[in-house]
Parts: sequence; C-alpha cells; structure tokens
Amino acid sequence: MTAPLLSVRNLGRKFVQKPSAVAVAASLLTTGKRPVQKAVRAVNDISFDLGPGEALGLVGESGCGKSTVARLITGLITPDQGAITYKGETLAAMARKDRLKIQMVFQDPLGSLDPRMRLGDQIAEGVRVHNIVPAAELKDYLAGIFADCGIDPVLAQRYPHQVSGGQRQRFGIARALAMKPDLVICDEPVAALDVSIQAQVINLLARLRRERGLSYIFISHDLNVVRHLCDRVAVMYLGKLIEIGDAAEVLSDPRHPYTSALGDAAPRVTLDAQEFRAIKGEIPSPLNPPKGCFFNPRCSLATDLCRSEAPELRDLGARKVACHTPL
Repeated sequence: MTAPLLSVRNLGRKFVQKPSAVAVAASLLTTGKRPVQKAVRAVNDISFDLGPGEALGLVGESGCGKSTVARLITGLITPDQGAITYKGETLAAMARKDRLKIQMVFQDPLGSLDPRMRLGDQIAEGVRVHNIVPAAELKDYLAGIFADCGIDPVLAQRYPHQVSGGQRQRFGIARALAMKPDLVICDEPVAALDVSIQAQVINLLARLRRERGLSYIFISHDLNVVRHLCDRVAVMYLGKLIEIGDAAEVLSDPRHPYTSALGDAAPRVTLDAQEFRAIKGEIPSPLNPPKGCFFNPRCSLATDLCRSEAPELRDLGARKVACHTPL
C-alpha cells in the first residue's frame, strides 16, 4: 500500500470571541464581573489521508470549517490539537523549503494578489527568494509556467486590476505552480468567476494534475465540479467530518442524511421543472452547538440517541460515515 502524501490526525482549532468594550462595561456594571469569552471550534477532531496524485474534495455549507482546514494544512494558522504529517514528517518539524511543496490557490484572485506589484513580478518574487531555479534560468522558467497556465506573457507587465478575474486566477495558479509543489489546496478557486471562465479554470486544474502529478485538496460548494475533478470527497458539518469516500459513490448514493440533503439542494439541468429543495431548519450557532449529533435539529431521521450522543466516524463498507442512522 502506498504511503499517504498527507496525513491529518485529530486536527482541531478554536477561535475565541472576545466581548466588545460595551459588553464588558455592561457586565461589570450589572454583575461586577467580566463576561465569559465564548469559543468557536471551527475544526473539531478531523482525520483523513491524501495519497500521491490524489484529488480530495472538501464540501459543506459556508462556515463549516473548510477554509480553516486549508489554512491549517498550509501553516497559515496553527492547530490547537492534532498533527499534520507530510511525507512522514510533521508540519511543525518541516524545513521552510519542504513547506513550499504545499501551496494554495485562494478564492478571491484580486484580494490574494498585491495591487502594487506587476503580476509577473509577483510570480518571480517567490522563485527568487526561495532559489527555486538559478537566476540565469528564471526568465525561461517563468515563460514555461505562463505557457502551462495559458497566460499571455504580455499580461505579466500589468497590475491585478488591469486584467480579468479569470486571468487573475490563472496568475494565482501560476504563483502556486512556480514553487514546484506536490500538493495544491484550492479554496473555491472558481467561485468568484463567470460560468464560462469557471470551466476553463477547472479544465486547466485537471490538465495540470495529469501533467505534473499533483495532489489536490479542492474546496467547493459545487458538487458537480467535485464529481468531475476529485477521486474522493469529504463532507464537513459544523467543524466535523461526517462522511468520506469515493466521490462518485458518495455523491450518487450518500449514506449520511446531510450529504443527501446537499445533493438534493444542488441545481440540476433537466427538461422538467425542478423544485428547489433546501435543507430544512437553520444552521446551529457554532458558539452553542447542539448536544449529540450536530445535524440532529435539521434531520428527519434523528432519534433520542442522535440527540444525546455524538456519532463516531466509522467504516461503512468502502467509506466512513458519522451517523447513528445511516441511509
């Protein structure tokens, strides 16, 4: 069995919500005590593996913790618990050069680029600073990266606001590829683009994966994109992993009620009129999640056990599901 490229074990991260000055003053006046700080556990005991050359889709509603997982893996923020292992070495112990093998493509192509630098200089900067190639080879190296990403070299002399959203996202992908990564984390890279441009960027990512043997963690709300691009899919809800398995199987035959609800809510192109079926109920507050299974207030199959005891992620055939009453 091939050793995993990336291994995530019991990963957790919480953020403390500090009370405002007004809330502190009001509490001191009325109770004589400072208000209690509330904590949001954005990522709650997540574990999964990613193989070499594999693409894993990470899906779930907004606020479920997908982007936090991405930032933990890239080292942009540090976990409160758990371990991230890359090629057998923990992320905390990795040298800076080895960390460059994990790169990220951000959702907002304009916000992720420096508005004061020419686009070509932004790609070249990382290559020079980290000595990816000798200085004499830099020009040819960048030309190859631009060609792979379908970028007109003329655009390299422009600033981010002078090119389209699709072109900016191609530069974002080029910036990640310039570091010669093995793993690229794509945080909703097509969400801010027009539909026609989305298809171009998706096809670009698929081609680069084939040609360069890249591994992907692909974060998206679009289940059809995940089905097209990913080998496996992991479903998150309120910071927890609730189902993971083969992408085609999970999306066509979900075993967790929440995964099934996500599929029902996804738009489809059909000849007949389709009624949009949204997931019933409101998302519980992450500051005060429900007891037991976090999905139980919105689940039609919830039992007393679901309301009192949180289910463990357990093997269910070829996939893992965290549910007391799987479909």
